[in-house]
Amino acid sequence: MRLATWHRLERGSQNPAGATPAREVKLEALAAVQKANNIGSGFSPGTLLTLVLSIALAWNPGNAAGVPASETETTDDRRRAVIEAVRRLL
Repeated sequence: MRLATWHRLERGSQNPAGATPAREVKLEALAAVQKANNIGSGFSPGTLLTLVLSIALAWNPGNAAGVPASETETTDDRRRAVIEAVRRLL
């Protein structure tokens, strides 16, 4: 995670050659699901992807704004929180 973050900092706003096709595939898939199921229309596919990835990485140690996991919180607790947060987005 740290190397990926450093890479993004070094390249500035430019997309690496390999990231653009993978991102486009995800955006197209999100747009198709939004249209087919009439969900998540409050956000563009790009915004929705950014939000979901940010939520999923909330407890990652490489996240500068990350929230440290509490000692009483399990991985399953965090997983349920991520699922519920994404469900509410949609």
